[in-house]
Amino acid sequence: MGDSDASRTLLWSRADLGRVLFRPAKRLGNGGVKVDVEYDVTGEGPRKGPAAVALRQKLRVQTPRLRRVMIGESKYKAGKWTAAFSCNGHDTPGSEVNRFLAGWMAPFEAKVRSTSEAQSLAWFKKPLDLKTLEAMYTSCVKPASEASKEKHGSDLAPLLKCNIESSPSRIELDVYRGASRTPSSLAEFRDAQGSVREVVGILDLESVWFMGMQFGVTPVLRSLLYYPEDRAKDGFVEDVGAGGEAAFEEAGADPAAEEDRDVALRMLEDAPRPKKARRADDE
Repeated sequence: MGDSDASRTLLWSRADLGRVLFRPAKRLGNGGVKVDVEYDVTGEGPRKGPAAVALRQKLRVQTPRLRRVMIGESKYKAGKWTAAFSCNGHDTPGSEVNRFLAGWMAPFEAKVRSTSEAQSLAWFKKPLDLKTLEAMYTSCVKPASEASKEKHGSDLAPLLKCNIESSPSRIELDVYRGASRTPSSLAEFRDAQGSVREVVGILDLESVWFMGMQFGVTPVLRSLLYYPEDRAKDGFVEDVGAGGEAAFEEAGADPAAEEDRDVALRMLEDAPRPKKARRADDE
């Protein structure tokens, strides 16, 4: 797969679930399994050969505006950091957050589970039915805990949980306030969150993880844009302002995306086709 930086960010409402692909399971040196998730930029399904990489990218999705994001150190891995977006409005029919969770995240996770049934021999080394796999699956959208509800009220919104690439002293995350990045030391990052009212994230849904008898997809948070600051231009898809989803969708195909597709197809047509050469990850 190509460099993640070459991946085009998809506004969640325009990401086509039919183009989401799961690569063959890879056995890791520690005995674990990894299944990469990709997005087919042509919509024509998996291909093989030296130009196939041009037709795929990481599944990188931009969220709608969410109420807030909470970031803290992982309870399970020292020095690792996680993020949780508060999904206020999830239970309001027709709201952007409701459509994001019900119209994108839920169907995406359902596709992971249905694919796991079809691939259970490769993924789990034994046949498993969908009911069993649904019990094993860990969603990245978590309802508020009972302890939190008792403390803050029963109407707390669910949380969208994400990982952040980090070290003990630094988080690998681009944070924008206006058109400039904030420094990414942990202390400066905490200070930057004080006046945030809304936030948009760019998430990589990059692989299926496996741990014991559990599995799931945990998004990796790559970038944050804080509102009500001016919109950043670097990497974020224009959201055309409040209530602008319909206008964005009515605009039709993205010319840049169409150009990417044409270039990828030309690369495929022009690529040499060796008779015996094979790549392990194209099997």
